[in-house]
Amino acid sequence: SDNTATDILIDILGREAVEQEMRRTGHSDPARNIPFLKTREFFVLKAGETGERFAQADEAGRAQILAELDLEKVEEQAVVSAFNSGQPRLIDNVEWFASMSDLRSLANALAKPQDNTARGIMAVSPSLGKGWEETWDYAGYKGGSEPGVLNLTWLLRDRAGDWHLLALSWNDAQAPLENTALELIAQRMLALPR
Repeated sequence: SDNTATDILIDILGREAVEQEMRRTGHSDPARNIPFLKTREFFVLKAGETGERFAQADEAGRAQILAELDLEKVEEQAVVSAFNSGQPRLIDNVEWFASMSDLRSLANALAKPQDNTARGIMAVSPSLGKGWEETWDYAGYKGGSEPGVLNLTWLLRDRAGDWHLLALSWNDAQAPLENTALELIAQRMLALPR
């Protein structure tokens, strides 16, 4: 899965390198994401009582909690149940945080390099309807969701070679979201003439 792939890449690159890249691309508040969570850590923290301690801790405290987190002795069913419940959990405290301006800065950084490896990965599943190639020369997508959180982000290049970004986020700390509603809004926006 993309979650497992993310964790493998973080292990190979090192957490600090990922944090440095976040700073380099102009994230407005990188401290909110340090230490940068692996997806496995994220799920385990959200599913257990440790998540509450992590949410209240400072950066050093969060790093200590992650160092002590035994990811091998986790009750898998508890993790699955926590996310299948549909109820948002700690979405204001245990997350990967990025504003729309942070996403724009990252998109600008991704659009510039001659090496298109990252763009190639984003283009594997562009999450667009049929016929998108008639409008866009390139479509890269990254989305994310959990109970109470939904993000849809596209990096697009039109036929004239100009880059575009469409990013939508919806959060509700009290209730699950209707994912299809936001996806339909996004598809309508992408279909609008420019």
